[in-house]
Amino acid sequence: MIAFMQWIQSFSTPALDQFFLLITNLANEMLFVFCVVILYWCVSKEKGLLLVCSLVFSIFINIDLKHIWKESRPFSYSDIIRKDLNTSYGYSFPSGHSQMTASFFTSLWLQFPSRILLIFGIVMTLLIGFSRIYLGVHTPLDVFCGILIGIFLIIAVQLLMKKILSNKKYWMLYLFLIPGLLGIALTDDPDILKVSPLFLGFLLGFSLEQKFLDFQVKAKLSEQIRKVTSGILILVFIQFGLKLIGDFFWLNLIRYFLTGFAITFICPYLFQRFKKIRVSKN
Repeated sequence: MIAFMQWIQSFSTPALDQFFLLITNLANEMLFVFCVVILYWCVSKEKGLLLVCSLVFSIFINIDLKHIWKESRPFSYSDIIRKDLNTSYGYSFPSGHSQMTASFFTSLWLQFPSRILLIFGIVMTLLIGFSRIYLGVHTPLDVFCGILIGIFLIIAVQLLMKKILSNKKYWMLYLFLIPGLLGIALTDDPDILKVSPLFLGFLLGFSLEQKFLDFQVKAKLSEQIRKVTSGILILVFIQFGLKLIGDFFWLNLIRYFLTGFAITFICPYLFQRFKKIRVSKN
């Protein structure tokens, strides 16, 4: 595998380096959050919930697996050149970028089956996976297993989720936090300290919204644009506004918790209040 990676990197150019850095950065948390909020606020709360639970569970399992295998990055034991300095911390197996991309597009395709989405998802998953090899931060085995694990987990999780939602046993959604709590106990991975409070806030907000709001996603296009624009601004304020206060442990936990809670409760509540005010004025 190292010989194959060396052969791949023998074709390196500055332009290819920038191209594959751009490709690898497409698998980032902000893009996933953006897709989640559009789906949850404008298309279907149930489909948004399915996507979030699937992705979060996949993230938790990826972090746990990395700390079980404790596989070093290829650049740490060979002359492979490390071209990505920002997203190559921690252990190597399985590839988190590959697993998350496969999980994301598998979840979307299961909910919105179409040939175009299937082809686009396959192309993006392979491109992002290859970028991790080219950039020297994962072996082909890391990438291949990450993709397979991502696909398998999403199929299993969505089958379970549909049973939970059909029976309206929403309390069972909190069971998806278990591998996250395990990760917090066993690892010092910074990502798990972001995802766990965000997911807890998301679930708590969903529970309260179901009980008190019954937020309706259907609306005119102009209303949907207002929802997404104002909602994104609220999330940006929570993330970056609180960060201005300081960058320490408990504040970061609160920041991510509030982000998840805002997606499922604060923003839907404000959307409904603003809508009532506009209706009353008219």
